[in-house]
Amino acid sequence: MRQIVGLVTWICRKFLREEIEWIVAVLTEVLAGRRRDIAIRDEFRKKHPHYRQFIVDPNPPRTAPPPPKPAAPSLDWRELRADYEAKHGKPLTPVRRRSADSHVPAGHRCEHCAAPSEYLSFNDGKLRSQLRCKVCKGLSQVQCRFRKTERATYWCPHCDLALYRWKIQTDVTLYKCGNDHCPAYLRARAQLNRAERKLQRERPSQFSLRHIYREYHFRRDQLQWPSPSPSRVDLDGVPTLQARWCKLLDMAMALPQAA
Repeated sequence: MRQIVGLVTWICRKFLREEIEWIVAVLTEVLAGRRRDIAIRDEFRKKHPHYRQFIVDPNPPRTAPPPPKPAAPSLDWRELRADYEAKHGKPLTPVRRRSADSHVPAGHRCEHCAAPSEYLSFNDGKLRSQLRCKVCKGLSQVQCRFRKTERATYWCPHCDLALYRWKIQTDVTLYKCGNDHCPAYLRARAQLNRAERKLQRERPSQFSLRHIYREYHFRRDQLQWPSPSPSRVDLDGVPTLQARWCKLLDMAMALPQAA
């Protein structure tokens, strides 16, 4: 507060009254946001440069599903079991069940080595949605928890994951990438500083980190620029600006004068 009073005192000693009035007028324009050449110091924006920085991704989404990735090399659970027996000198026993609820339903097999249910156990406790194989130590899902991509419309250009429908509005539908391992998401999250990471946990909607695509419900040729009521004066045939002013002046002089 003392610094501000000192600054005001210095201005009063340095400038005349007319100049101070001009300074006040310029400051009023700056506070009103009418001066683009002068920016107000924002301490919050300085500490959080990525806060509400919503930038449209220049990369358009894919409109066709990505080519299927080559399947991972499959393992044979019988060969792995034989290698275990040769290495440890004893056979690999099936999983010991401590309770009846821990039994894996028959028919389930490991996605990596095709081991039967005798060698599978639940890996997520009471959820019972993930299986761990005792033979290859791999993880499998009891049921596919990912949504089918046959019905997807757009795919992320960075990770090829199907975009899900995030918001539906009257004039636009927003699609968003939900992949936590997307390179674009990881790159945007890595740019956040410590203060922004803390604020992002409290206000996640104020930071645009994921790929978002907006599908508008109108075409560009359907847009019309707003225009005032049509003018009664046709100046298309008047070539120069001076000639147009002369024509307008002549028309104004020809109007009947009020009594």
